[in-house]
Amino acid sequence: MKILCTSQIGSSTVLGQTMRVIAIAKALQQRGAQVKYLAGGKLIPVVQSHGIKIIPLPPMPEIELFPDSEQMKDQRYQEKMAVQTANCFQLSQNSEKETIAADRPDLMLCGSPLSTLTAKEAKIPAVLTMLQPHGKKTFAYFEQKMQDRKNLNHILENRMCLPNGKLSGGDFQQSFLQALDVIGLIFLEGMPEISGGMDLDEISSHFGTKTDLFQKVKPKIRFTGPLLAEMPGNFPTQEELKLRYTGHPSQPLVYVTIGGGTALIGEEFLHLVLEAFRLLPEVNGVVSTGLAIAEEKIAGY
Repeated sequence: MKILCTSQIGSSTVLGQTMRVIAIAKALQQRGAQVKYLAGGKLIPVVQSHGIKIIPLPPMPEIELFPDSEQMKDQRYQEKMAVQTANCFQLSQNSEKETIAADRPDLMLCGSPLSTLTAKEAKIPAVLTMLQPHGKKTFAYFEQKMQDRKNLNHILENRMCLPNGKLSGGDFQQSFLQALDVIGLIFLEGMPEISGGMDLDEISSHFGTKTDLFQKVKPKIRFTGPLLAEMPGNFPTQEELKLRYTGHPSQPLVYVTIGGGTALIGEEFLHLVLEAFRLLPEVNGVVSTGLAIAEEKIAGY
C-alpha cells in the first residue's frame, strides 16, 4: 500500500499535527506500507529524522493562523491575509494534485481537513488525525478565533471545491463539518474519559442547528490514546534526565511542552510558565517549544 502524508498549512509548522501523522505513518511503515510525506521548510528535517521519505513542497507564503483581535480589526490586514491564505491553499492543493497524479497513492493520511478535499476529488480514501478537544474554555477560544478569521471562512466556503460543487454554508462550523464529512476515518489523539467535559455529545451541542451534520461525522471518530512517534522504552530514565538538567539524580525537575508561536498556544503560555519558574527557584525547569517560536524570541526571555 502506498500512503501520502500531509499536515503543513502554508509556512506554519503545525508540529503537533505533524507528529501525530508521523506516529501513524511509522506504524504503517512497520507493517510494510510505502510512506511518503509532502512537506517543506522546517518540517523536512523533522520528518526525515523519523525515516520517512520527503516530497518537497514549493516555498509557501507566510500566513498566521490565529492573529490577535486587534490585527483582525484592520481591513487592510484582513485583505492581505485573505490573498496570502488563498495563495497558500492553492499552492498546497496544486502540489497534492501533482503528487497524486505522479505517485498514485492508495490512501492519504492528513493532518489538515483541507487535504482531505483533494483526496475526495482524486477519489482516494482519506484519514484525518487531530487532537481531542480538552476543556470547554479551550474549545470556545479556538472556535472564536476561527470565527474571527473571516478570510479563512470565505476560502473554506468558496475556494476549496468538491467534485459536486463548492462547500456551502455561511460560517466556519458548517464548512468545517462538510470538510470532515468527506473523510473515511478520523483519529482523535486522546481518551474520552479525560475530555475535560468536552465529550462528543458536548461538542455536537456547540454546532447548534448543524447537529445533524455532526452526527454524520461522529461514527467515523476513533480515540487512539497517546500517539507516540518514539516508544517510551527508548527514552532516558527519569534519573538520567534529572542528572542531565539539574546535575543531581533526585533534584525536582519540571518538563513543560509548549505549542506553536501563536497567541493561542504559544508565547502567552511560555511567558506564564517562565514567570512560574521564577517564583520557584528550587525547581529546575526544561521547556520544549514548537518550531514556530523563533530562537531569538526565546533568547529574549
